[in-house]
Amino acid sequence: QIIESRGKTGKVSGFDIKDNDGSLRGPWNAMISSSPEIGACIERLAHACRHNNSCPAELYECGILVIAAKKRSNFEWFAHEKIALKVGVQPETIDDIRQLRFHNPRGASDAQKALILYTDELDRTHRISDSTHSAALAALNHSEKKLVDFVWTIGLYSQIAFILNAFNVPLPKDAPNPSFL
Repeated sequence: QIIESRGKTGKVSGFDIKDNDGSLRGPWNAMISSSPEIGACIERLAHACRHNNSCPAELYECGILVIAAKKRSNFEWFAHEKIALKVGVQPETIDDIRQLRFHNPRGASDAQKALILYTDELDRTHRISDSTHSAALAALNHSEKKLVDFVWTIGLYSQIAFILNAFNVPLPKDAPNPSFL
């Protein structure tokens, strides 16, 4: 199931989930081989975050990139930089996120800026100030559901970054290193 659903997602995003030798790229070896019961649960959550998310993709992809940059998760960055570009995040916004410049990233919409700051604050302090919460809600048309979906998504990708980093999951051979600051 993971190979089928992620294989489709990967192809749309411009990469295959399998290497030439047939081994899986990304977090899927740990999810399928080492801990299939927990991995299956995480994949169901990931599927929901991708296909049932009320938050616009251009916003949650900014959040995922913030997590990838802050956690220095090369594979997560590799996968989601391409997706972010496809959903309309500007290249200069992506570059500023990669360089950990979260305040006024170039090319970002006001909504993207609010959610980039929200992700940084939550990851850095493990809390959200009233002003940051209000700004994020306003960016999401005061939809609590969209904000909850956003937080589930960035939380999931924090978890995936930990798996990728803990098991030193490499980039595909042809992928550029993101060179985080």
